[in-house]
Amino acid sequence: MVRMGFLRDNVWDGARDAENTEELPSTKARLPQWALRPRISEIVPEWCNMPVGIRRRVLTEAMYHGYLKQQQAEVNSFKRDEGMRLPTNIDYSQIRVLSREEMDKLMLIRPDTFGAAKRIDGITPGGILALLRHVQRQPADQKQQQKQQIHKEQRQRQKLQEQQNEEQSSGAA
Repeated sequence: MVRMGFLRDNVWDGARDAENTEELPSTKARLPQWALRPRISEIVPEWCNMPVGIRRRVLTEAMYHGYLKQQQAEVNSFKRDEGMRLPTNIDYSQIRVLSREEMDKLMLIRPDTFGAAKRIDGITPGGILALLRHVQRQPADQKQQQKQQIHKEQRQRQKLQEQQNEEQSSGAA
């Protein structure tokens, strides 16, 4: 049995005990005593009159609220990224997480957006996530490459300038 960190030990133990449950007259279903605590019925006076199924659903959603909120944020993020365009020159072989099959399909179809890539048969959610990370990281890599290119060009100019200075020095002498 999984133990949730937000329940006190004595409450958890009480929830496990069959003796600490109340049989409701409307059904043969049983709810743990902690689910019937007065605090809920103080907030929602109709709590005790609600069907067991609804109470269980409310308690389940309350326990998993944080996880559901996080999942909804991920869904919203994924929807936002759905229309994100993929670079036309992307090299799928550079994405090491992709399986050979995923890589081949992406190279063959060359989808324009993440949404199109997501709908390709055989592309896993992990593959799409790896593709997203690769594309998001790519601008940073491009900036780094641009900096390296600028630095290389500056060194070449310096060498050229030094050579010209040496030629002028040797020509003047």
